[in-house]
Amino acid sequence: MADANPGAAAPPRVILASGSAARRSLLKDAGLAFEVALPDVDEEAIRESLSAEGNEVDPVDVAEVLARAKAEMVSREHPGALVIGGDQVLALDGEIYGKAADMAEARRYLLEMRGRRHELHAAVVLALDGETVWSMTD
Repeated sequence: MADANPGAAAPPRVILASGSAARRSLLKDAGLAFEVALPDVDEEAIRESLSAEGNEVDPVDVAEVLARAKAEMVSREHPGALVIGGDQVLALDGEIYGKAADMAEARRYLLEMRGRRHELHAAVVLALDGETVWSMTD
């Protein structure tokens, strides 16, 4: 059987730059065919560089910078692929909460947030050939 559109380019490979089961599930449930490549990004070093010299850091910026770093890194390793990077940053009264190291820290976080308004900032970035081509932070 002949190709219906022989001049059409094949769609790019899609790669998720994340080990998150939740992110994989979202893409799978959306019917997207994708691969997974784990980015080798030092998130703590990036957070520290953003807050260097005592500058106050906007949690929204942290989420976007981390998502961008992940997507662009994996994108450089997979030329021609469309890479999706994402990150979420939880903040309470402007203080950023990282991943809890253990159950005691998770409990402390939950007790601090109980009954108080906190925010979860989510960022997603699409990168192609090492460059961001689209981003959204909410």
